[in-house]
Amino acid sequence: MCLVDIEAGKGIKDQLVDKVLSKLSRELVDGEVPWFMTKCNNFKPMVDVVLLTNARVLGVSSTEGTAKYKAALHRSSPWTMTKSAATWS
Repeated sequence: MCLVDIEAGKGIKDQLVDKVLSKLSRELVDGEVPWFMTKCNNFKPMVDVVLLTNARVLGVSSTEGTAKYKAALHRSSPWTMTKSAATWS
């Protein structure tokens, strides 16, 4: 059973959702809520999961548990993007 209420794309099992979110929790900012997770295999460095939150789209390596790519959903977002993290401004 998945610990977080999240939509999962085809082939995404609850165990993978729990694994990725537990590793990635330190990169999520207060108030950031995961909405959707799906598989991806076309990015380098290795990214095998795309995670959509209420604030960002993240390209994630599930084995490393790190977000390799991060992008705000829209320009007027109150999230300030940096290379290592996002902060609420």
